Amino acid sequence: MWQTFGRWVVIVSLLVVSVCVASESAEVNLDYVAKLALDRAKHPFHSPRADLPKVLQQDSLDYDKYREIRFRRDRALWTTDNLPFRIEFFHPGYLYQEPVHVNEFTLTHVQPIRFVQDFFDYGKLDIANKIPSKTGYAGFRVLYPLNQTNQLDELGAFLGASYFRLLGKDQRYGESARGLALDCGESGRPEEFPIFTDWWLGKPQPNDKELHLFAISDWQAVSLGPTILRAETAAIAAVAIARANF
Repeated sequence: MWQTFGRWVVIVSLLVVSVCVASESAEVNLDYVAKLALDRAKHPFHSPRADLPKVLQQDSLDYDKYREIRFRRDRALWTTDNLPFRIEFFHPGYLYQEPVHVNEFTLTHVQPIRFVQDFFDYGKLDIANKIPSKTGYAGFRVLYPLNQTNQLDELGAFLGASYFRLLGKDQRYGESARGLALDCGESGRPEEFPIFTDWWLGKPQPNDKELHLFAISDWQAVSLGPTILRAETAAIAAVAIARANF
């Protein structure tokens, strides 16, 4: 971990597993994401909830309305490139009040993936034109021909706060995990659950069996415990690595 001015940062990197605006030249790796996280840690935490459009807030978008929204599978990221991994996005709103911002990177460039209304079928809802392209997504899931070569299976999902779950071949989903949890079950200190705020998805090559993902987790903290610098605000950058072999 990297310490800075009473704020902390966690970068998450996982090997598992027009839409984009203007790209910039960059080599996205641990150092790249760590620098962004450290720069952010110098400023007060800004909750993504504050930027969520009114039409997506829970008093406007209830359970039944949210169920009307469906992702169009033919719009999955990397479908037109016929790559082994595909990304389907979850729509923000209802319970998912803290959207994440997603970026795509290659060996030499990185670019944001804006919110695209045409990715979704809104059924009878009349809200599509009321959602800005900078809104972000609730999360995403990763598809891959895990069990059969002619069928895409869900390999993993990242949805809500820092929740995620992953699958292996011939497995079924169990409980979800968190990217980071602090002081769980500790007496005298509140539990703290940082949220994913930003993701970087590495565009795979046609024969790749690994997908490179980086994330920043950030939050407003009350205390980081006795062995870590206490602060009124805390941002975390965390890094974890996992490998899936198929």
